[in-house]
Amino acid sequence: MRQHHSTVTPADIQSRAMGELARLLPWVPLGPRCSVDFTLRILWMLATLRTSLFALCERFGLPYRQTRIRHSLASQLPDPATLAAAFSHRFRALIPRAPRKGFVIAIDTHWCCYYGARSTRGIVHGQRKAGTRRFFVYATAVIVEKGRRYTLALTAPESNRPLEALRPLLDQIAATGIGVRMLLLDKGFYATEVFQLLQARRLPHIVAVPHRRPHFRHLFRTRDAIAYTLRTRHRGGEPRQAVNLHLVRVTIPNRDGSVAEQVYAHHGLRPRGDLGAVCRRLYKSRFGIETSYRQLNQAKARTTSRDRRWRLLLVGLSLLFRQLWVFLENAVQERTGERWSPTTTLERLRAQLASVLTAELRDRCTLEIHDHDARFLKKNPE
Repeated sequence: MRQHHSTVTPADIQSRAMGELARLLPWVPLGPRCSVDFTLRILWMLATLRTSLFALCERFGLPYRQTRIRHSLASQLPDPATLAAAFSHRFRALIPRAPRKGFVIAIDTHWCCYYGARSTRGIVHGQRKAGTRRFFVYATAVIVEKGRRYTLALTAPESNRPLEALRPLLDQIAATGIGVRMLLLDKGFYATEVFQLLQARRLPHIVAVPHRRPHFRHLFRTRDAIAYTLRTRHRGGEPRQAVNLHLVRVTIPNRDGSVAEQVYAHHGLRPRGDLGAVCRRLYKSRFGIETSYRQLNQAKARTTSRDRRWRLLLVGLSLLFRQLWVFLENAVQERTGERWSPTTTLERLRAQLASVLTAELRDRCTLEIHDHDARFLKKNPE
């Protein structure tokens, strides 16, 4: 079988990317030598080269220092919630028309390691990973259907409570008008307030039950169909809240011949066949969101900044880059009839685009410097 190669060119994605970035926020020029178009090219180069703003300024000799460029850009950024909503609006513009029943959507969190001060605003403390317990957390909602791996919403929670990440994403999805056929959540979202919110909004969902909690271990040794009541802890004399769940136990065979037991909490599921098999098949598609996080890192610029808005901007740019790639791949498939393949590497396209933009930015910087020197000599002939 002939190997599939990407037919998306750097010119295609560059022209569309500049338009999407221009509509993201009401940008203003950074100075007399940095127009809005030049500013957007700087942001686009950060994503394509996966470098820091300081390294970009040193490599191309930009007209201003990186501190002035970053502070000027940061002054134009709104609060994190507004910035995340702006990115979600641009994500929605690149998603084709939703089917009548809606999409299968997965929600998860992406933890970025942080090695700075403990007092930095917006960091979340969690389990030790890569030598740190401090992280910047980003939550996304991704369509995980075959050939439709689109990012739908983005937010930056400041707490490790699951409801802090879930509620903004559900609000953004509702604002887009896209229906939810099934919502897939991992074990980190297994909480009473999460189920109460999902059932109040009448959203079908499948949530994995954490097997490491001692009071849930008996669920993995019962029959396939389970009716369970989940209660919260008693706090400050408040009445204990409860939520009724429907659980199903699934036996998953491993490659070495052994089997693993998994329990899923489901709501609004109307299967035509075996309930366990349907839950397992749907939940297995959730791992498409993990692929989106791997591709996010392929186009994420580096930074040591403590500014939450700047970090959210860089994460949103990488997700927008990935969204454009998926959008243009599907557009090429509809135009040419070629089979879309998820094995098409985003890394190859990013390298091609970086080589093209490197030459363009170097020529533009040289032209800007020459124009400035000519204006200076005209005003000062001596």
